[in-house]
Amino acid sequence: AKERHLDASQLPKYAAAADVLVTRPGGPCGMLGKLYSSFGKEKPVLRAQPWTRREGEFIDTVMSTLRRGGNVLVPVDASGRVLELLLLLSAHWRRQRLDAAYVLCWVGPMTWNVSNFARSQLEWMAEPLGRQFDSQLGHPYSLKNVNICTNIAELDIISKSTKGLPMTVLASGGTFDSGPARDLLLKWGDNPDNAIVFP
Repeated sequence: AKERHLDASQLPKYAAAADVLVTRPGGPCGMLGKLYSSFGKEKPVLRAQPWTRREGEFIDTVMSTLRRGGNVLVPVDASGRVLELLLLLSAHWRRQRLDAAYVLCWVGPMTWNVSNFARSQLEWMAEPLGRQFDSQLGHPYSLKNVNICTNIAELDIISKSTKGLPMTVLASGGTFDSGPARDLLLKWGDNPDNAIVFP
């Protein structure tokens, strides 16, 4: 599947034949294949939503929460899907000029390391990101609209400096066992204006 920051996987055109090709569980005739496959006359039981629709719903949920004065907690992994979500939200913040009204933060102990690594690996990412780098827009992972924090204390400083503006926080610890996501859940969980959005 193609993502915002990575191209879809491809088999090289002139490569030797594959010895093994890994497919979804159960293969084309397995249970999952029957749920998602449109092979034959049967309609698939489950259909994946188009990514643009899911992106739109995600942005709409975030923005409706911010507009009512609530904070948004987005629990994320430390270094995978968060890169795609950062690109999506940062682009939305830039297009809509939301910096003065809302705060966008990324919190986790490895945020600076992941950010620096993503910036240094641009040649392995999707072609549109490379074109953006070559254009006047600059590096896609400069993340000018994102406040990067390594812990909740730094996030509290940003909250005080912005006089308590509503914020969207991508926090590591998606399982809520530990980490910033758990801390923010405990801190914000009792306010009905706040929201937890699972991407």
